Order: sequence, then structure tokens, then C-alpha cells
Amino acid sequence: MTMPSHCCARWCLHFLTFVVVLLVSSRRAPCQEEDDEEFGRGRPGLVATWTDGNQTISQLEGRLAFRLSENQAPHPQLSTERYSGSWRGRLFVQRPGPYRFLAELRGAFQLRLGGQGVLTSESDPFDDLRTIVSEPVDLPYGLVLLEAAYEKPRAGGAELRLFWQ
Repeated sequence: MTMPSHCCARWCLHFLTFVVVLLVSSRRAPCQEEDDEEFGRGRPGLVATWTDGNQTISQLEGRLAFRLSENQAPHPQLSTERYSGSWRGRLFVQRPGPYRFLAELRGAFQLRLGGQGVLTSESDPFDDLRTIVSEPVDLPYGLVLLEAAYEKPRAGGAELRLFWQ
């Protein structure tokens, strides 16, 4: 998919906004159910949980974006062969209305906002970098629950970048 440079600049600007306005609770463990009143308080970022089937690592991440070669893992304690990640946090929507989400990725990915499926992509058998774009999603003003999941492809590197417009 080829976009004019002014469109790319707009997507990038929204990506930076997306990174800045993510909020999560740093007061509870990510595996516990979050109380809506407490959720969203704390430091900016998303609670990310990475696993390779043997080890599980939770950490605070500031964005939904990474590029890892075939011999890299998102954390030194994880295997480079097979891993998956999930993210949970709140997106602060300053202007209610319709938004589109775009993901550039290698691997399988799912994005949910407010419990609604927004983007889903199965792993590509050729492990090519691809772009998926959502239908318009109406988001209300305020904090919206963001949940995402990623699985590394069977071969090759892992890559994900999420944008919104």
C-alpha cells in the first residue's frame, strides 16, 4: 500500500499522539482484573506481558511498536524461537468521533477497543510485512480500554507498528 507523503506524516503524527496518550494502572498486577475506577491511574504506557511458553515477563511499555530480527526476543529471558505478547491499558480519546487504525506487521495480531474487535490479522505464511487498516470505529471522549495480542511468525523476524487517524 503506497501513501502520499502528507498522509504518512499525518499517520506518524497520530502514532506519536497514540504513544503519548496511553495510560495504565501501575497499582495492580496485569493478570488481575482491573477495577474501572482505579484503572488508568499511574504512569503512561501499556502493561505488556510476553511469554515463550516457559517464561512470562510483564513490563510497562510506552508504545505498540517493535522490530525484532529472527534471533531476537522482546526480553533477554525469552526464547527467540516462539513467543507472544499481550498489552492492556487505556487510550485517552480527547476528541470523540470515528477513527481508523492501521497496523504494519509480521505475525498474528488482534486489537480490541472497549471490548470491540478493531483489527485482526492471522500470521502470513510467507512472513511478509503487511499493512491492515480497520473500518472506522466511533470512540467516545475519555478513557477507552485497549487490549492487543501478538504472536511471532514461525520463521523470520517479528514486527508491529500501530497507528491511528
